[in-house]
Amino acid sequence: MICIVLNQIQNMKKMIKAFMAGFISKNILMAILLGISGVLFFSCKPQRVAELKTVAVEDGWSYEILIDNKVYIKQEYIPCVTGKQRFQSDADAQKTGRLVLKKLRDGQMPTLRVQELDSLGISYHH
Repeated sequence: MICIVLNQIQNMKKMIKAFMAGFISKNILMAILLGISGVLFFSCKPQRVAELKTVAVEDGWSYEILIDNKVYIKQEYIPCVTGKQRFQSDADAQKTGRLVLKKLRDGQMPTLRVQELDSLGISYHH
């Protein structure tokens, strides 16, 4: 009689272990799947393509920032300086546009200060 009870207890222990192992592994698997699906959901936002294009104009240079091939910013004049001054070179328009593009990618406002233009070495009339 005692042997039968001990066998039943051992069988119940095995069943409980198997259930718990299955339960725990199912929960762990579910948590992993939920984590992966969450990462995929939040990281699979459509990536926007941003590019910088400089444009030669009549009396200097300007730049455009395109997002998904649509003009997002059209900067015809040097920002934050007095008067309507064009960029004097393609390089100046490139450097300024790259800084604005970096700010956009970093989630910042694409505004500039004169100090930033000076640090880039942008030529303009004071």
